[in-house]
Amino acid sequence: MFDTTYKCNAYLLVGVNHNRKTIPFGCALVVHEKEESFIWVLEQLVETGDGQKPETILTNADKAMANAIKAIFPLACHRLCLWHLLCNAKGHGGDKFGSGLIKCVTKYRTPNDFEKGWEELVTYYGIKHKKWAMELYNDKEKWAEAYLCGYFFASM
Repeated sequence: MFDTTYKCNAYLLVGVNHNRKTIPFGCALVVHEKEESFIWVLEQLVETGDGQKPETILTNADKAMANAIKAIFPLACHRLCLWHLLCNAKGHGGDKFGSGLIKCVTKYRTPNDFEKGWEELVTYYGIKHKKWAMELYNDKEKWAEAYLCGYFFASM
């Protein structure tokens, strides 16, 4: 997991051990939050980790970071942090929309069920054509359980 909210331009890299306890892997200070900076951080993580690469990664929705993860860890499953997702959704659609989004995240177990639930949600709130809602939907494979079955995230 990358905690990019730790401090401005400071990135805490943490993992989870066999007891589901958070363990720090490292911390990085970067000059700017651009793809090349994140690539450098991830390369350092691999180097200091003896070439080991994570199978799953949890982050916020930073696009530069997502691109770096795809470049350095192409086989890893990249999931978006539900807390960040909900904060953004509530900011745009309100608390009640956030509650409906949780249902879309956790209730639907198949992509087909998710698609039906999402359609109902965005239609009910009248947000189907809002840019932020379309961007959220386009990243559904990174946050909806229906698309993340089979991946282990240690209850994070």
